[in-house]
This record gives sequence, structure tokens and C-alpha cells, in this order.
Amino acid sequence: MGDVTAGRAFVIAELAGRKEHLRRAWAQDETYYKSKYGGFRKSSGVLIQRLGLWMDDFFWGHGEKLWKLPISAAIILTAVSALAAALWLSSATNPLVYDLASTFKSYLIYYVSLFLDAPTTENPRRFVVIDWVVVIFRYVSLGVLVSGLFRWLSHR
Repeated sequence: MGDVTAGRAFVIAELAGRKEHLRRAWAQDETYYKSKYGGFRKSSGVLIQRLGLWMDDFFWGHGEKLWKLPISAAIILTAVSALAAALWLSSATNPLVYDLASTFKSYLIYYVSLFLDAPTTENPRRFVVIDWVVVIFRYVSLGVLVSGLFRWLSHR
């Protein structure tokens, strides 16, 4: 309830402030940041926070930009398919380029089907850890989508 546009502007301003704070903490140009974030442990903590904030923005736009969700899903599913095909390649003897492309396509179809929870006829060699990553990403994406749609539809 209230002014949704101002609420979103506030969230975007807060995120921009957080990014600037972490940038300054990482650069340590000012004496405050040198004393507060000096040393390897604190600098690495700042780096992890910066990477987390960047990933949150890149993959789903902090929940404010739902159009980034299908793009990130395509990138992640392509990446896990490439990883699975590379793992298959490491165990194959005399693989051909055609075999690798065919295996990548098979894994891509399998992981897209797993992400959408749709039945598939593809049955490549499975990697349980990668399957779990895809399933967890499915539920995180669903939560971000529902949250974003709720925010979008709930204002008057």
C-alpha cells in the first residue's frame, strides 16, 4: 500500500548506495575505509558481498526486473549443460565433435526439462549434484517470480 513508484525508487537508491559503499570499501581510498576494512579477512568479506550483490543484480535484478529471470535461466541451463558435456567428454574415449555436440544438446534438453519439471525422452548420464543445482535454481526462480508478480499486481 502506498506509493509503489516511490517505494521502488527507494529500493533502487538503497541498492545504489550499497554498491557505492562496497566499492569504496574495496578501493580503500579514504581513511575511514582503510581503518574499517583493512586486512585480508575484511577485504575478502567485502569482495564476497560485492560479488553477491552483482550476481543478485545480474541474475534477477534484485527481484525488481523480472525480465532478467528467463535470461539468467537460459545462461545457467546452458552452463550446466556444458559442464555435464565436459564431464562426459572427460570419460569418453576418442570422442568426435559430432558426439560432443549431440551430447551437449541431449544434456540441454534434459536440464531444460528438469528445470520446467516436464517429461523428456532424453536420458543422458546423470550427475546428481548438477541435477540438484538445477532443481534448487527452479525453486529459487519460482520464488522470485511469484514475489515479483505479487509486488507488481498488489498495488492499486
